[in-house]
Amino acid sequence: MKALYSVIFYLDRKTIQLLNAQKINLRQLIGSFASSNSIAHITIAEFSATPEEINYLIQRLNTFVKSQEKLNALFDSLSCSSYSKCAVYLPATDVESKIHDITKAVRKRIKTEKSDICTPHISLGRKLSEQQLKSAADNFSDVTFECEIGQIALRKYDPSIGQFTIEKQFTFGGNRSGGTQLSFWS
Repeated sequence: MKALYSVIFYLDRKTIQLLNAQKINLRQLIGSFASSNSIAHITIAEFSATPEEINYLIQRLNTFVKSQEKLNALFDSLSCSSYSKCAVYLPATDVESKIHDITKAVRKRIKTEKSDICTPHISLGRKLSEQQLKSAADNFSDVTFECEIGQIALRKYDPSIGQFTIEKQFTFGGNRSGGTQLSFWS
């Protein structure tokens, strides 16, 4: 039976703590909001897969991360969109392309139907009203931070809590000499 999964960039502890504190501050300003309890991350893809497909994917992710190097990423702007009803932090332009390249490389290997690709971002809040977006912009627009991106994680959706939980983490190995192109479910 298929279940819903996602692959994410799993951020360093300092960034997770910073974003958690900001979400607490935002919740004190505007009240409850969607994603207020989610752990800071950058989504690569969401997809459905069987247990057999996930076992194969885990093997491929283990190989893939060996050739990836850690990134130090500067997030230097907050985008508050009334269209998407989200407040998200965006990376600096030079880092965005590096994050996007890794995102595309992982997604290309996932052969099942997956979510659309979007601009790399870290969510502060989702499903926000116009007033909540204004409060986020007024209070968090001047925030910039650096984070280390050195892991990806496989998460599985748990309907009993309405969130994804981490199944396995994969740490970047930084070995450029051994990288090979592999394909998931080819």
